[in-house]
Amino acid sequence: MYGKGQIVLALSFGLHMTPLTIDPEALRLALQAHDESEWYLDRRTGEIIAVPDPELTGEPDFEGIHANPDRFVWIEPITSEKVLHMMRKFVETLEPASFKRKLNEALDGEGPFRAFHEALENTPPIKTQWQKHEDTCYREIGRIWLEGMGIVATLQPN
Repeated sequence: MYGKGQIVLALSFGLHMTPLTIDPEALRLALQAHDESEWYLDRRTGEIIAVPDPELTGEPDFEGIHANPDRFVWIEPITSEKVLHMMRKFVETLEPASFKRKLNEALDGEGPFRAFHEALENTPPIKTQWQKHEDTCYREIGRIWLEGMGIVATLQPN
């Protein structure tokens, strides 16, 4: 009924449940966004919408989003500190110790995000493990965020 990798949602309105489908990759992009846009969830359609800075578009209320706060929910990007924590938790799971040491040095040095990803480039199996860990973390963060918005979510398997 629902596509692979989609989040099936139900919004609660009294006793009636209206199912929505949200693209988890769009939600992840919104959670990761630190650009000139704000991201919103449309409670009616389940669509994730990027709203450009009004200074860039000349439109003060892109698609009426700001005029409809009950319908559109702002998606707050996760902080750099949370991403670093996610990376450190991943490093704790690694064996052998040489990989741990290399990645911890990257995270403790200057430019930790760039250094971490550069270190992963030299170890494809570890990079694949990181990508799976990162995906799992963002799905969980998305699920928790949706629950916090009063939306009951069920994650469909990839």
